[in-house]
Amino acid sequence: MFIDDILEFEGDSNILEYQYIYKNHNITIWPYFRSQLIFKLIEIEYGVSNATSYSKNKHYYYDFIKYNPFRMKKNDILFINPSSSIREEKSGELKNVLLGSFIEKSGTNVAECITRFTDIDYKRYKQVTYSVDEFITCLVSYEEKRNKLSMQNKQLVEKIINYLKKEFPYKIEEGVYVMIKRIIEWVIKSFPSYYKYYYKLLDIVQPKIVFLNCAMYGNPVVKVMNDYGILTAEFQHGVISKNHPGYSYSKKFVENEKCRSCMPKYFLSYHDYWTKNINIPSNIYKIGNPVVQKNIYAVKKYKQENNILIITDYEPIYYEELIYGLLECFSEEYKIVVKIHPSCPKHIEGYKKFFANKRVEIKLQGSIYKYIHQAKYIIGDGSTAMYEAAALGKTIFVHDRKETHFFVPDDFGIWIKNAKEMKRYIQTNTNLNNETNVYFDLNWEKNYCTFLRDIVGIVVN
Repeated sequence: MFIDDILEFEGDSNILEYQYIYKNHNITIWPYFRSQLIFKLIEIEYGVSNATSYSKNKHYYYDFIKYNPFRMKKNDILFINPSSSIREEKSGELKNVLLGSFIEKSGTNVAECITRFTDIDYKRYKQVTYSVDEFITCLVSYEEKRNKLSMQNKQLVEKIINYLKKEFPYKIEEGVYVMIKRIIEWVIKSFPSYYKYYYKLLDIVQPKIVFLNCAMYGNPVVKVMNDYGILTAEFQHGVISKNHPGYSYSKKFVENEKCRSCMPKYFLSYHDYWTKNINIPSNIYKIGNPVVQKNIYAVKKYKQENNILIITDYEPIYYEELIYGLLECFSEEYKIVVKIHPSCPKHIEGYKKFFANKRVEIKLQGSIYKYIHQAKYIIGDGSTAMYEAAALGKTIFVHDRKETHFFVPDDFGIWIKNAKEMKRYIQTNTNLNNETNVYFDLNWEKNYCTFLRDIVGIVVN
C-alpha cells in the first residue's frame, strides 16, 4: 500500500516546515491538502471515487437566512453535524439518526447545527438547528475571492509545489499539482476570514466543547476552534483502518504541536478494535454507537430468508459481475438484495438492467437492520453496516478487490473474489453465523456521560 510510502515521506522530509503565518498563528500547510492528495492518488490508482449527491430543498434560501448561526444563543455543547445524518423516518419525520441520541443525552444546554441546508427540507425537521458551516463558508468564499496573495505567500506556494515535485515518492501528473496549488492558495486567503467569523460565533455561543464531523481531513474550522481554546471532538462515523488517509499519520506528524493543533483534541471511537492500528494526533476515548446498541438489543422481528444481501459502498459498476455470478451460482430459491448507500440515491440508476429480474431487489429505502436480519449471507466492501451485521452475529463475505484492501482491515470477514469462491466456502464450512461483537462498545450512555463529566466538566443524567 502506498500509504506507507507517504507516511515515510511525511516523517523523513521537511514538508511539515512549510507554514503560513497569520498574526500570531503559525499554520502548517501540509495537513490541508494531505488527504485530498492521497484520495486523488487512490482515485488514480484504483479508479474509484465515492462522491455524495445532494439536492436543494425548496425552502433552502429561507432556511439559510432565518437559521444563520449568528442568531444562536449561549450553549455549553455545540454539535456541527453533516446533513447526511438527517434521515427520513417511516412517519415522514426527519431525524438525526447518527448523532440524535448524543444530542438528546446532552441535556438542554446544547445547540445543533448542520453543515448544509442544501438537501434538507428544514420545515420537516423539528429540532431547532442552524446552518453554521454553509453560512460561514459563503462569507469566507466571498472574501477569499477578493483577497490577494502577497509576494511572500506566492513564493511559499511555489516552494511547496517545487519541493513536492522533487521529493514526493510518487510521480504526480500536472493536473494534480494544479489542484494542490489551488488548495494552498485557498487556505492562505481563507484563514483570516475563518478566524474572523468563527471567533465571532464562539464569542456568542461560548461552548465548552464542539463536536465536528470529518475533522481529521484538514478542516480550517478545527484549527480556529483549537486556537480559540475550545475543546474539539469527532465521533467515529464510519470504517477506519491503518490505510485510511484521515486516520494514519507519521510519528513526526503526531508529535508535532502545530500539526496537532489542526486536529480535534478527542476522537470518540466505537470500540478499541478500530483504534488499535491507527495513528492520529487526537486523544482516543471509547464511546460506542447508540444506533447499533439499540438494534443489537432489539427483538429480532424479521425471519431469516434465503437472501444474499450486498451492502454497497461504491458505484454500481463494481457489483454487476458479482450479481450476475450470484444468479448463476446460487439456485432460484435465493434472492439477491442490493442495499444502496443512503448518501448515494442516484446510484439506483446504475442498476436498471436488474429491475426486471425477479430474483434481484434494489433497495434505496428501508431499514438496513431489516435486510441484515433477513439475509442468510451478506457481502460488503467498506460500509460500516458490514460490522453492524457482524455484531449481530452474521458472517460477512468481503468483496475482494484491490480498492477494498485500502479501507477494510485484512483480519475482518471472509474474503472472496467472486460468487464461485463464496459458494465453495459455504459448501466446505457449515458453521457460518458465529461472529461475536468486538466492534461496538455496548454502554454508550455511561461512556458519553463519563466523557462529558471527566473531560468537559459537564454533568448530565
